[in-house]
Amino acid sequence: MVQRPKLVLPLRSLDKIVEGVCVFMLVSAWILATYYWPRVPAEIPVHFNIFGEADAYGQKSMIFLLPIVCTALYVLLTIVNQFPHAFNYPVPITQANVEYQYRLATRMIRILKMLLIGIFAVGFVITSQTALGRNVVGLKLVILIFMAGIVGVLSYTVFASQRRR
Repeated sequence: MVQRPKLVLPLRSLDKIVEGVCVFMLVSAWILATYYWPRVPAEIPVHFNIFGEADAYGQKSMIFLLPIVCTALYVLLTIVNQFPHAFNYPVPITQANVEYQYRLATRMIRILKMLLIGIFAVGFVITSQTALGRNVVGLKLVILIFMAGIVGVLSYTVFASQRRR
């Protein structure tokens, strides 16, 4: 295995904004879970089919599952992002491109973290609102937008990485 340099990359403005959005969504999910806990029925939807219809139900305590998943994703991806020298890259890492490639890769992970937390946070809102008998058609579109964002971020990162070998 090739030894790559270990760099400490200070967060830039965009990175700080993305981290702030992640923390905001994470805290919001926990606040909403606590708020909805006494309001939802004893059985809540825990899975939805491709058409957005609830097709599996679970105990009320499952309302905390998505905030737990969001928290786990946040912690895991934050830790992983501390080791860009261990990532796989589509181009050879050289002294000339190391900072650019590391920054591009860590930003990709950071934005993916935000999009994934966003998907789970919206999924939580869909679950809680469906449990309360409310219509959530528009929110389902938001999940598709987040998923398109993931494809966009991954595509951009690969192309940008190739562009600056």
